[in-house]
Amino acid sequence: MKYYIGQAALMLVAACTVEPLDSNIPTDETVSQGNVVTLTATLRPQNSPDTRSIMTDNGTTISTTWEVGDKIWVNYDDTGDNNLDAKGTVTDVDGTGKATITVDLVDPKDASVIVFGYPYDHWTEAKDVRVDQLGTLDDINLNHAAISGSGTLTVVGSVATLPDNVSMNQEMAIWKLNFTDGVSDITDQITSLNINFGPSDDYMITPNAQSDIYVALYPVDGGSITITAATPTGNLSYSKVGVSLDNGKFYRSTVTLFPAAASNTYRVFTSRTNYSDVVIPGGATIVGDSGVAVSWSEGTYVVNSDVTISGGVTLAGDVNLILCDDAELTIINGHIVCPRDEGNTWDYLYSMNIYGQALGTGRLTVIHDNINIQAHNLGIHGGIITVTDGGVMQGIESDGALNIYHGTVNVSCGANGIITLGTANIFGGTITATSTASYGAAILAPSGNLTISGGTITATNTGTCPGIEINENFTITGGTVTAQGGNNSEGIIAYGSITISGGDVTAIAGENGIGLEGIITISGGEVKAVGGNAHADSDDDGMAGIDGLLTVTGGVVTATGGAKDGTGDNGLGISSSSTIALTGVTMYEGDSADPATPAESQTACTKRYVKIQ
Repeated sequence: MKYYIGQAALMLVAACTVEPLDSNIPTDETVSQGNVVTLTATLRPQNSPDTRSIMTDNGTTISTTWEVGDKIWVNYDDTGDNNLDAKGTVTDVDGTGKATITVDLVDPKDASVIVFGYPYDHWTEAKDVRVDQLGTLDDINLNHAAISGSGTLTVVGSVATLPDNVSMNQEMAIWKLNFTDGVSDITDQITSLNINFGPSDDYMITPNAQSDIYVALYPVDGGSITITAATPTGNLSYSKVGVSLDNGKFYRSTVTLFPAAASNTYRVFTSRTNYSDVVIPGGATIVGDSGVAVSWSEGTYVVNSDVTISGGVTLAGDVNLILCDDAELTIINGHIVCPRDEGNTWDYLYSMNIYGQALGTGRLTVIHDNINIQAHNLGIHGGIITVTDGGVMQGIESDGALNIYHGTVNVSCGANGIITLGTANIFGGTITATSTASYGAAILAPSGNLTISGGTITATNTGTCPGIEINENFTITGGTVTAQGGNNSEGIIAYGSITISGGDVTAIAGENGIGLEGIITISGGEVKAVGGNAHADSDDDGMAGIDGLLTVTGGVVTATGGAKDGTGDNGLGISSSSTIALTGVTMYEGDSADPATPAESQTACTKRYVKIQ
């Protein structure tokens, strides 16, 4: 695949009023059993010899160059008229910049349309242009600058071909931004950037001390733009009407920002990418300093300046807490505590939602030696939440629904970092949970289910317990999940089932990388399980304890056994009563990393290094 971002006038431009492509992306479906056909296709530029995978800013243009190994999203129909996804790989780039890709298709349908998309994470919704941009050209290149093309398949027996090279079309524009305060360049001081084009398109960018900020945007014609930026000295903004933006074009602007008026809205998420800005109610309570513990009755509480409460907060009703940008609530010598139904240890009476604003820079910091934040249902929609437990108790605890949509959550404690007895959903955000316990996981669902569909989740236990422990069912459809287990324990352990259809999952442990007593089903994503070397008589396998069925129909799975006694256990520690079922994938095993030799038996594992793809 290759494409070209052409020259454009140096003018202020903006983002999209068209519907995001996400609504048109086919959903993953189980790969049907049948004939696996390898398609070799050539992807060519629409109108230029320049190509894709490394982006270079040439001043007035951006050129892109393919690299071998680039991943391509492929969508096609099988003979049963099921719409399926696959992952292609660039295997060669010729002297003219054309990229050759190969992709395995299961039972592809003759004379059907096949679609190619790049970047892979954009088209599979692992990365979303509205909430995940980092402001770098590399990030745009790998995750956001969407291009696509299609062709018609010809399938004869086990051979699939395309009649011609595939032209790739650009879906977005790229905007290079520099900012001043009217005197000096302040681009590298911006920690959060929000670009809004009215109710349809809003972009949340998180730069990291960058001298230039690049943004990928959908097209717009004559739209109104508002830019808001967070800096160490306060929030700044800029507005303009009549802004136009064309797909496939490169724009550059230097924007002068001015002090921003305080926002009167807060951001409410309904999914990872769908949200609305709601006006703060007129009767909301402004949170102020207190040297003693306070009680919050039912209602909305707003933190619009730096305030401290010593002694903690007791919930006396359902509470909405709004963390305004550039404001912080610090709770010391106490925590946010919720009373329980008398006689029932886990039946909390009240629920809590925590909201941020457009920039997401409002902060809640809780420091105590006991449970720090507890509620029945707990929803986190934004802001920066830091929970530090100096003792041996939980960090965040709920007994109903726990939903994390967006924001940054940092939890460090002596017991369970995040614990829920109900259903937990992580839609997005950055969640870091660290536990030092010998009796609690970094993330624990002892009687409920956990679903992760996005975000970056890091769960680390430095004691003797798992990184993530789920009593029922654990589902991962997207995001980046890293789980580090403590000494003698698993990175991830589930007692029900584990289902992985997307995302990037890494489980590392002192014992088994992934341990479970149920069924594991993998149909997509990349899964890495690394066993430990905790003690000589343990089963320190990469993926172990599966007393049921391991089914793999897609994705890439690598499992490495721990180096016990200097030799190492099996990558897959499957018991004799268990079953491995592979469809459309092959298991390779060996005594060194990245094995390329198919296992003699596709239903058993005897080697330390295993790869299924």
